[in-house]
Amino acid sequence: MDLKEYRSHPRMLELRFSLIHSNMVMQFGLDGTAHILKGICDSARINWGIISSVIGRKEMILDMNRTNKMRYRQEIVFMGDVFEESRINTMKNYMRVSKRLLYEGFDGMLLPQRFLNEEWLDGLDYSVVVASNKAYSNELIRILNILSILSEVITGVSVAKI
Repeated sequence: MDLKEYRSHPRMLELRFSLIHSNMVMQFGLDGTAHILKGICDSARINWGIISSVIGRKEMILDMNRTNKMRYRQEIVFMGDVFEESRINTMKNYMRVSKRLLYEGFDGMLLPQRFLNEEWLDGLDYSVVVASNKAYSNELIRILNILSILSEVITGVSVAKI
């Protein structure tokens, strides 16, 4: 299965952006993150209204964490695989899970070969909150590409683009 085709899936886009936004808020605070993202949008001519709307619905995007925690964790693992991130970095950066818990605590339920099937992939379409609108998904692709380029420049680590 070619995972690259899922890089532009609306659920992967909104989930990835929401998780990156959450990490940025932890580092720079809410106002700092808003200023950074607004500056990126202004300089790249990305529609800030759409991006701020996605930010405003972030709680709904991440709501599955409360309603179906295992599915939510599986989506994060799948997202990490789609964007070619290491499993350890995905767990550490997006789920705040220790390496020990990664290997011991989930009894293999977070291994894609255990949960990835046609039914599970179809479920991604039902999890989409805002990015099913083409304008939203296009703007998310644009800002995520810029954020990945900035990440490469700052950290020197290559990140997969959409």
